[in-house]
Amino acid sequence: MSTIRKPGKDRHRRQFAFDAALGALAWIVIVGRQLGHTQSGQLLIEHLLLFAPLVIVPLGVRLTSGRTEGRKHPLAFVAASNLHPLATLAAVGAVLLEPGLPSGFAAGIWGAYCSLLALWGCLRFFGTGQRSLAEVAIEVGLVYSAIGGVWFVLSRMGLQPLEFPHAIVALTSVHFHYAGFAAPIIVGLAGRVLGRSGPPHVLWRIGARAVIVCPIVIAIGITTAPIVEVIAAFGLAIALTMSMMVVAVRAGPALGVWPGILIWKCAISLSLTMVLACIYALGEFTGTPWIDIEHMALIHGLVNVFGFALPGMLAWTIADPPRVQ
Repeated sequence: MSTIRKPGKDRHRRQFAFDAALGALAWIVIVGRQLGHTQSGQLLIEHLLLFAPLVIVPLGVRLTSGRTEGRKHPLAFVAASNLHPLATLAAVGAVLLEPGLPSGFAAGIWGAYCSLLALWGCLRFFGTGQRSLAEVAIEVGLVYSAIGGVWFVLSRMGLQPLEFPHAIVALTSVHFHYAGFAAPIIVGLAGRVLGRSGPPHVLWRIGARAVIVCPIVIAIGITTAPIVEVIAAFGLAIALTMSMMVVAVRAGPALGVWPGILIWKCAISLSLTMVLACIYALGEFTGTPWIDIEHMALIHGLVNVFGFALPGMLAWTIADPPRVQ
């Protein structure tokens, strides 16, 4: 029978924590060295994209682990831990190089690593025997990372599928690294905490289902029908905001001071950035954009990454919610 318990520290989880700390420092150095260059929306998109493999992905994968005392991690998780530094170096090289074959080759290494994370998500789904909504959300987040990896390769190769502008190709990769990978994991971990005192609140369940379905629906809408993109963006905005508000109110006080503050920061940031996402999607649908892509990346991207994704990952890293074995 499955049990819920907190495992002690272990080498592989420490490796991910170390990688994230070192990655944050490396990201600051890379961005700092480019401050004197001409700033553009494309450069900002690349900075936001680079922050995912350096910081967000190692924090998120670390939180997906589950082990019982005296047992080893599954091989897929061990491989993800051991290969992350190499894959991240390749991702950094891909972003620093101009789009083309060498950059695409380096990006392919990160794309292959994202496929490994997707495999880890599938193994969790079929191997743990857990079918709770919280665990499914976490596993879907891992699987979505593979889609982000594919678009990362397309972006660094300089390819433009369906004649999309290069910025849209890069933003699609950003979308699946954050809305696809980070958001379901953050919401899934929130469900674990809410589940301590009984069935999670209905608003959290709505938000969890939305964060599982909407990222891929938004991507489909971009390539097929703008109305689909608009509806999915509105749905994700409302559901995810309500979900994190419930977590902040019901679980925030019990998590401790810093995790509670970080969860509230997530909820407040979502209420701002997701409304902006809806405005952008509606502008695309009507053909009269109210905000251009550079300002979208500047405002929505920065606040969503540093107001939601990073605080959410740090909150659960500090709180260390129980893992399902």
